[in-house]
Amino acid sequence: MTTMTAAHLPLPSRAEAQEQLNADLRAVLSSDPTADSPILVGRPSILRRLAAGIAASIGPETDRIIARTGPDAQLATAVSVHTGVALAVISADGSVSGEIHPGERIVTVSLFAADYEAHSLAAQIGERGAAVLGHLHAIDLPGDRAMPTSAVTAPGLLGETGEEAH
Repeated sequence: MTTMTAAHLPLPSRAEAQEQLNADLRAVLSSDPTADSPILVGRPSILRRLAAGIAASIGPETDRIIARTGPDAQLATAVSVHTGVALAVISADGSVSGEIHPGERIVTVSLFAADYEAHSLAAQIGERGAAVLGHLHAIDLPGDRAMPTSAVTAPGLLGETGEEAH
């Protein structure tokens, strides 16, 4: 009996990994990327890479990750699994799945950049006595193309040029 071993391929550089993710995003996003959010979080290879990019921006001072329901919650769940940080989800009516304790330091997570959603979520968290450290999102939608980004408030992933996105 012959034992076969898999050849080990070198890992792509950060710039190459970012370009591969950007290419995957362009391949699945239509002219209305927000309508495609279930497709994005339904593809494990994309979800895993988006979550890893966000997870790199979450520091040890974070007590809990919070997101809205739907695709944002699916992404936040992947980030929570990646980081080991507790998760809570807030629905549109304000009900909470999970826990939010006064004094906790919270990072909010969303799939797409949406400042109005981030401010609304921060207000609901503040009403419960917790502090929002920042809001992280996976994808900016500049013009007609989707591009992963690290966050509104934290660096992490590389842009298509290979330079750090801000």
